[in-house]
Amino acid sequence: MGWTYQMAKYYKKGRIDRKAECDAMFTQEEHDAPSIWKEGETTHYPQMRVLKSAMVGKVYYGAIESIKNGVREVWAAVVITSTENNNDFGYKDMDETCHPYYYDCPKSIFELLTPTTNESALAWRRGVLENYEKKKSSTSLSKLPIGTQIKIKMPFDTQRYKKDDVVVLTKQQRGYRSAYWTTGYCYFTRGLMKTLENNCEIEVLQRGE
Repeated sequence: MGWTYQMAKYYKKGRIDRKAECDAMFTQEEHDAPSIWKEGETTHYPQMRVLKSAMVGKVYYGAIESIKNGVREVWAAVVITSTENNNDFGYKDMDETCHPYYYDCPKSIFELLTPTTNESALAWRRGVLENYEKKKSSTSLSKLPIGTQIKIKMPFDTQRYKKDDVVVLTKQQRGYRSAYWTTGYCYFTRGLMKTLENNCEIEVLQRGE
């Protein structure tokens, strides 16, 4: 599914409130409406509400309760967001059955999900659990000290690199707090590093001090 852009409705401290925009998308009453596919037929829409949600960077995670014909289900919504200016809100919405490659779902949200048999959703949930374990590990990228060198094999194409390219990155310090990964002539964004950490093996060539 591609990106959708719309006029923002919710603001907080003068900026678009991404979380509120996404919460509104997953809130609706159960109702029937004329089908857009066949004249004379109706489409049934379930009741939905957000039990808990959070923004992790620019990615929205939500535990969505859906009740249809008396059957209750709680599933995960994952929405990538963008605010190019202070008027337009852009988003790419997915649910766990799409197996979105974003695994930073907070535990408080993950624990609200009801059991599922969908293979893609199960694969995504395994990825989230593996991510929790990685964060506990001393070798997780966020815990590696400044000066550490790592080697990765790119699992997909980017603007600068092709799939299977081998890249060596060094963790460096910016200011007093922020750390970033760089090849020496370009740096990898925090979002890209999280995606790489979740989707490929990382070899530590040299640990910093």
